[in-house]
Amino acid sequence: MDGARQTPRLAPRRRITRRVLASAALAILLLAILVQALASSPAMQWSVFGQWVFNGVILSGVLNTVWLTLMCEALAIASGALLAWMLLSSNPVGHLVAHAYQWGFRSVPELAQLLFWFNLSLLFPKLSLGVPFGGPALFSTSMNSVMTPWVAATIGLGLHEGAYLAEVFRSGIRSVEEGQTEVARSLGLGRRTIARRIVLPQAMRVIAPNGGSRLIGTLKLTSLASVVAIPELLYRVEGVYSRTFQTIPLLLVATVWYMLMVAVLRQLQWYLERRFPEHRLQREGGAHDVALAAEAF
Repeated sequence: MDGARQTPRLAPRRRITRRVLASAALAILLLAILVQALASSPAMQWSVFGQWVFNGVILSGVLNTVWLTLMCEALAIASGALLAWMLLSSNPVGHLVAHAYQWGFRSVPELAQLLFWFNLSLLFPKLSLGVPFGGPALFSTSMNSVMTPWVAATIGLGLHEGAYLAEVFRSGIRSVEEGQTEVARSLGLGRRTIARRIVLPQAMRVIAPNGGSRLIGTLKLTSLASVVAIPELLYRVEGVYSRTFQTIPLLLVATVWYMLMVAVLRQLQWYLERRFPEHRLQREGGAHDVALAAEAF
């Protein structure tokens, strides 16, 4: 009967817009309170901040920070790629060595590793190359002349970061279906061509976001190099406020420069993620990638 029909009840419309607007208004209010408190605090000394933010001493620290980051990341990529290759190989000795490396470098704090490499001359006063087990030395020099603060920081931070990048590289390579490499081999493609045109472009969809985050972490880790007297950004800032006793504005200078450098790296990470988007499924693009590689070959 038509009269017996019941009209379906409509669920009440959720007022998501009001909640979002209320949350945004609260966040803006709290941010405004924080900014007002910082701006009105006499300890901020904004004139001192403006005096030092583009000072040559600070800018040299920024350049040293960038240079140290690049050197550490280069060593991390090289060591991480080697470890990933050992972890993916069928050699059990390689597996054992790679896992032992990761366990050792990931277990010890970064600062302790940095200090160990810096004080390596206490353990080995001389660096000698020659016949082992008491044989004649072909080359010998002081460890202090080799293990400079820059070398110690690069090795300590770079090898530590490589232990983490190895997992990033391995997960990226394993995300590529093995069937694609088998199809490429059946088409007559060599290992280098398969790695360069099929495996690496698809693995970068996983490596790019994680590797970018690790690069930002390496940039922030370079602040530890101040303990071994490397004139990076934090070391320069500490040297200035130890003389002027203007601690807060100088720390704000360092904070602003670190935020700017991280923003640049975030843009680089965003570019790589756009170039190798994660949302593209391998099953959709796998056969196409293999076909393109075969045509190029």
